[in-house]
Amino acid sequence: MKTLFSAALASAALLLAGAEPPVTLPGISISLDGTKEKVKLVPGEYKNLSRYANPPWGKAETRDYMIVALKSTPMDGDWEAAEFSFTPASDGTIRIILSGKWYKHTDTGKIEELWVGYDNFQVTGAKLENPDFENRKQDGSPANWIRTRALLSADGPQSGKYFLAAASQSLAWQFFQVKKGEKVTVRFYAKPLDGKPEK
Repeated sequence: MKTLFSAALASAALLLAGAEPPVTLPGISISLDGTKEKVKLVPGEYKNLSRYANPPWGKAETRDYMIVALKSTPMDGDWEAAEFSFTPASDGTIRIILSGKWYKHTDTGKIEELWVGYDNFQVTGAKLENPDFENRKQDGSPANWIRTRALLSADGPQSGKYFLAAASQSLAWQFFQVKKGEKVTVRFYAKPLDGKPEK
């Protein structure tokens, strides 16, 4: 993670010099989505996140069906534990979406994806399939997860052999069942990545 550390130092130096840093650092970006079956989600406690709430954006009538879990403060470069809880207002199927942050370069307008690793999800009050990404399909993608360019990496997982690498447009998600009034707690590990990892 020397490059990430160097990037953080470079950004601080540029800020002191009055210039805009060329990049920002990766961070956690997870969404819970109950809009398909109109399952309202009530946010609970959270740890090691910058923001955890029903989103203020989007259509007002759908905001209570979603929760966003974000970490925008710098990560230390290694695996960090984080967690959050929520309570569904009705029975139904919702989905968890794993993604990352993005950065728009002011000089070129180019969008840069900022990659983050996820591993070892532990859920109480509901059930995720393949929460540690150890089960793979024949094509090498994670079993039970739907993805758009998110990929598995074996480069230093938190547990087992693999972790999931995701970014703002390189997502992975999974649908799962929840019960009315039954609190769900999600614990997981995340770490910033120095660009798109090798498979």
